[in-house]
Amino acid sequence: MHKEEVGGYKACVRCGKLMPAEAAFCNSCGADLMVAAAPGLQGAVDPADFNATMGMEDAPVHTAFAGLPASPGQPSPPSPGPYPAFPAAPAHGPYLPYYRQRKTDDLAIASLVCAIASFTILPFFTAVAAIVIGFVSRERIRKSEGLLEGNGLALAGILVGVLNLVLCVAILLAVLLAFPTA
Repeated sequence: MHKEEVGGYKACVRCGKLMPAEAAFCNSCGADLMVAAAPGLQGAVDPADFNATMGMEDAPVHTAFAGLPASPGQPSPPSPGPYPAFPAAPAHGPYLPYYRQRKTDDLAIASLVCAIASFTILPFFTAVAAIVIGFVSRERIRKSEGLLEGNGLALAGILVGVLNLVLCVAILLAVLLAFPTA
């Protein structure tokens, strides 16, 4: 490996990383920066040759440090222009911002309201509605990937609906057994 010192820095010939002049090893590729260049080397590696030795023939060829001279007696090649402008970040992407508020699922609230109403208004039908709406709400909450909440409300609607349904069936059985038909 050969080092080329420019302004208190040296470039690793193996990977092209610019290192302080006192560095002994490249902290990018681990090459020994203190070893003298082999005869015939001018102090720079052609990027295409580097890619070929690393098994990356199809990789794009980059010139690591355009400001460094290709060899000790030659002038520096012209520096590349400014970096290309990056496109503006999208207003929203595949990931939602972390500060987005979670919303309570409306069906979870409806399930609990139906379950409570099942004790006063049409006990059997609103209890069945509370159970069905509660299960639909829990499925929607599960598929929302954290955007909807209200799983506890939906579960409470299901449990209160089942409780009311059991009470309705028990009362119906008690009435049927109390008054036998002759």
